[in-house]
Parts: sequence; structure tokens; C-alpha cells
Amino acid sequence: MNLYYFALISSIAVFQIQIACGDDDATKKELNEAMSERARTMVFEHQAKERLNQAWTDKSYTSPAIEKLRARYRDLQFELIRVREELIKEVSKLPEIKALEKEIQEMSAKEKELAEKIKKLKK
Repeated sequence: MNLYYFALISSIAVFQIQIACGDDDATKKELNEAMSERARTMVFEHQAKERLNQAWTDKSYTSPAIEKLRARYRDLQFELIRVREELIKEVSKLPEIKALEKEIQEMSAKEKELAEKIKKLKK
């Protein structure tokens, strides 16, 4: 996001420098001014879109209906986390998952052995 602003502001500065350097070509000046204005407009548009996209989380925008929905949203988030934990627990009981965990442990042990072997061979 900051990089976006930096690029646009840099563009504005370049165009203003070109204008300040005495470029007498009216068309180029008009083009530079239009491009500078476009860059500023793009920055303001981006900022406004960001505010709009985050408005639903902004506590300054409130009403009883909004607060009710926010509370429901929080409850659903907690429920989603709880269900995900249950799901992970149940899936981890499956024989296929236990076999995969064992395979991962074996590969990890082999990787450590190979790392030690490589370390010794480099000496």
C-alpha cells in the first residue's frame, strides 16, 4: 500500500519537475497536469475504497442492527474455530492420517541423518 502511494507521488513529482524546467510545449504541460491530477485522483480513490472496504469493522458506524450482526459474526467466528478444532481432532484419528504422520516422522529423521552426513563430508 505504501509503495503504491510512493509510486504515484513520485510520478506527480516527476511531472511537476518537467513543468518547472520550462518546457514551453503547451501540450506537454497539459498532459503532465492531467497525468498529475490522474495520479492524485487514483490515490484518493484508493484511500476511499479502503475506507469503504473496512467500514463494516469501524466501530464509529453503528446501530442496534449493526451491533447485533457484529455480535453474531463474532459468535460464528468462535463456532468456526471450535468446529475446525473438532474436525482436526477427528481426522487425526483416521488410520490414513496416522500413517501419514508416521511417514513424515520417518522422512524428518532421514533428513536429519542426511544433514549430519553432509556436514561430516564437507569437513
